[in-house]
Amino acid sequence: MNEFVLSVDPGKRQDPFTLLIIRISPLIVEGLSSLKQPDRTLFFYDIVHAQKMAQVPYPQMVSIVRNLLERRDLKHNTDVLVDVTGVGEAVVDLMRMAGIEPIPLLYTGGGTVKEVYGERRAVFAGSEHPVGRAIRELHVPRDDMITAGVVLLQQKRVRLAPLPQREEIIRQFQAFKAIARKKTGELRYEAEPGEHDDYVLCYLMAAWWIMYNRGKNVHVEQRIPVRADGEEEPFNPFTYW
Repeated sequence: MNEFVLSVDPGKRQDPFTLLIIRISPLIVEGLSSLKQPDRTLFFYDIVHAQKMAQVPYPQMVSIVRNLLERRDLKHNTDVLVDVTGVGEAVVDLMRMAGIEPIPLLYTGGGTVKEVYGERRAVFAGSEHPVGRAIRELHVPRDDMITAGVVLLQQKRVRLAPLPQREEIIRQFQAFKAIARKKTGELRYEAEPGEHDDYVLCYLMAAWWIMYNRGKNVHVEQRIPVRADGEEEPFNPFTYW
């Protein structure tokens, strides 16, 4: 896994094009020699860049990502994640044609991750790519993404740089609610009316990818608040921000 994760939400026609860049920052913690404790490494996840633009054509989206990947610290050092649940598949195709190797994530309501592979030449539609297999897309349970995002915040490992978008990012996290379905008890996640969740979704993609590469199968028990009349109260899963 690379040092940086760049998450892209292409958005739909009425939604903006949004991206986040998270840097994986290791910190060496010295052990206590008197107790013969070894040194250990803690990892922090720093949101170092955010960007949002409305009515961006697909080719321009690709250009924005490609220009970012040309930066000295990001070049050959960044995993690119793209939400293909909506219109992202077309953006992924254009990225591959431009020489970018994105990792498409498709949110599902299932319970297991599914890795979909294809022949590398077919995935990238070019004979210049070597023979082999490449990830065509990953099918990711939405609940797994939420869990990964909660765990990193719960561990107090997520740090937000003083970006111009800082207040909006925090507001989106605060306005992101989980609501239980009355009949099944299953949770659905959505922003409060009038709010967006694009930065939240970009964060969740990165959080899941980080946990997935760490090989962590995590689970957070969500306690659903209940009102006096027995109805479930919407609640914010990100209580550790």
